[in-house]
Amino acid sequence: MPSPLSHIVMGYVIYRISDDYFSSEKKRGIWYFPRNFLIIGSLSLLADLDSVVGIVSGQFGRYHNNLTHSLIFGLLAALMSAIVLGWGQQSSFFQWLMVAFLAYESHVFLDYLTFGRGVMLFWPFSTARFGSPIKIFYGLHWSEGWTSVRHVWTFVTEIVFFLLLYILYNLFYRLRHKFTRWMTDDSD
Repeated sequence: MPSPLSHIVMGYVIYRISDDYFSSEKKRGIWYFPRNFLIIGSLSLLADLDSVVGIVSGQFGRYHNNLTHSLIFGLLAALMSAIVLGWGQQSSFFQWLMVAFLAYESHVFLDYLTFGRGVMLFWPFSTARFGSPIKIFYGLHWSEGWTSVRHVWTFVTEIVFFLLLYILYNLFYRLRHKFTRWMTDDSD
């Protein structure tokens, strides 16, 4: 699995892309902290909630990366989140459903791209594990200890991946604003 930092960064990317759709969050000066980033970042980590059971029981491999790393579980988590957040923030249920599903499943997708045993994408219909034929991340292997040299490779691949995402996001952002300006200039 990639580091928790990677999952948070992916949540941040989703937050930045979706930020324009949630106008209810008012930005307030220098001490402003984006509440929706905290929510979306948490949703991007939620799939690893099963690791708590693994740590407490002393059987990390038995519990981690199982049913919580599936499309169905992600959809259920997104539905519950959208109901609570749509009502609590008086915003669109469908916008929250889409953002919550993307944030949750981004976690599963990153784990899918990681060396390891794969993810149970289609649980409860199948317990088969799926992994990408092209692996991007080495992943953290907690059994090697906190100071394993192999973790350096994990962080290097994550940094490169997110730098590419950052570049793509900025290109998308610039193109979107150019297109918006172009459309408004023509309508005058």
